[in-house]
Amino acid sequence: MFQRLSAAVFNASRLWRHGRHSSILVRPPWHFPTVQLPPSRLPGSGVGHFCSTVPTPKHFVSPMDRFVLRFTRTVKSDEIPREVSCETMDKANSRFRIGLMCVMMLFCMAGSVWAISQGKKSAAAHINSVQQQNRDRYARLKEQNKNE
Repeated sequence: MFQRLSAAVFNASRLWRHGRHSSILVRPPWHFPTVQLPPSRLPGSGVGHFCSTVPTPKHFVSPMDRFVLRFTRTVKSDEIPREVSCETMDKANSRFRIGLMCVMMLFCMAGSVWAISQGKKSAAAHINSVQQQNRDRYARLKEQNKNE
């Protein structure tokens, strides 16, 4: 029995480590420690559920993090604690990053439109000046031919 169990654990860890189950989320049983609570402590019916015993990791909030949390409206501005969960901070950073990228795209589009309009103005002015230079040159050539 022990040999079969250890072989199963070895195979599960080998498959997990080498990523052979990338399409299916298969994890070895020791990856997330779980404990079954007694039915009296569970909300709702008396059916047993598995709950994680791992505490939620916390993130100490810096002044920049406070700005990001307030700007993205992830946490109310007057209720920003000294520590927030890592998931909350990740969510706020993702929202901030997406917003910043949208603003950068808008600036890029505005700059492109400005560059195109300046190029058209420059091209129109350059064509007029080239045409004028050609007219002047041919007028000088005509005068030289008449004088000869």
